[in-house]
Amino acid sequence: MSFRALATPVQLTLGTVYTWNDQDVSAYLPAGATGAIIHWVSPTATNNALALRKKGSTDDRTGSAFSNANGHPMTIVGVDSDRVFQEYHYDSPPAFTLEAWLIGYTMPGVVFFTNAYDKTPAAGAWTDIDLSVECPGAIGIIAEVNVGSFGYGIRKNGSSDNRNERGNHKWVIIGCDANQIIEFYDGSSAPSLWILGYITAGATFKTNADDKSLTAADAWTAIDCSAESEAAAIMLFFEVVTGGNLLRYGLRKRGSTEDIYGDLTYTRHPFEIVPCNTAQVVDGKIETTVVDFFLVGYATVVAPTVVTEEASSISGTRVVLNGTLSDNGGEDCDCYFEYGETTDYGKTTATQTKGTGDSFEQEVVALKGGTVYHYRTVATNQTATTYGADKTVQTHALTQEAQQAFSHSNALSRSDL
Repeated sequence: MSFRALATPVQLTLGTVYTWNDQDVSAYLPAGATGAIIHWVSPTATNNALALRKKGSTDDRTGSAFSNANGHPMTIVGVDSDRVFQEYHYDSPPAFTLEAWLIGYTMPGVVFFTNAYDKTPAAGAWTDIDLSVECPGAIGIIAEVNVGSFGYGIRKNGSSDNRNERGNHKWVIIGCDANQIIEFYDGSSAPSLWILGYITAGATFKTNADDKSLTAADAWTAIDCSAESEAAAIMLFFEVVTGGNLLRYGLRKRGSTEDIYGDLTYTRHPFEIVPCNTAQVVDGKIETTVVDFFLVGYATVVAPTVVTEEASSISGTRVVLNGTLSDNGGEDCDCYFEYGETTDYGKTTATQTKGTGDSFEQEVVALKGGTVYHYRTVATNQTATTYGADKTVQTHALTQEAQQAFSHSNALSRSDL
């Protein structure tokens, strides 16, 4: 799958303030990971800055992402082939209590640029942003927004949503249309929109967001998104909007005890990436009902796709079974065959690790002559197991002498066990 949540969030050790620091997350992300999803908490800071970039980037954007105690934005950043990204931060007063929690990561299907594309439009109106060149085949866009203390809005092209609240420095995940167009609104005299990357698989985005706002304040409350997502959803993407400053909110995985209920202040229009439970439920909490939650999309499990090919090298007692892993679902798979005289199969071959587009084969021996065998491919990763179509192959008939020799050989093999 393209998105994955860690079973247990990991607190990262931040580097020196006022400088770019390497963050090596290879101990927590598998080989092939493309990005890291991080939840930031600022317990006491009242003045701060945060910047993230893929290792190797020369981007140098810093801006206030908290602006008040207990701010807690979610961010997403690309990693290099060694699973390293870079972070820049400071907070004040000089207790430097800023916390960074690694909550998940992305796999192929989510692409990050080394240097972001500046796609800043003119201010004051909803504007089409064409990303077809930068983000081919995208279904969703990952962006970074900095609009100072002015309002901004971002939406899938064709949406009638009209939310353009005060923003400051934010990381955004939003859907695009089939032509890779989004719409952006910025009321600032110095708007900033950078495209960090894009999503081609493993997520679904709404044209118009679903309003999942709470009707009661001051208590953690279940937000059931099962009707608006699907059973395969593992993470939910929210847009949060408030009607003023110093209004607290929290979103967390259902059943978590994470204390992330805090103020927004100037950063009152964030986007959140929230792991959900298997029923697609998260917990939310608001200080007042002018804090609203909108479900803009969700990440899903992506099962591998495997194809059963025609058998080859057929003889009286041996065949070669063939298959192709057409899509690994975002990570390499263990591939093998099941075979037998019925569709109950009963026997399996050794596993082979394969990636998208790889073919694999396995010679099967000690078969009966003149017999029809059923077989199919199997591909499994850490997320799901997929079966290819059932096919049949008939071994060649054996002469009486060959059958006797084969039976004698099998009898000797059994006696050796």
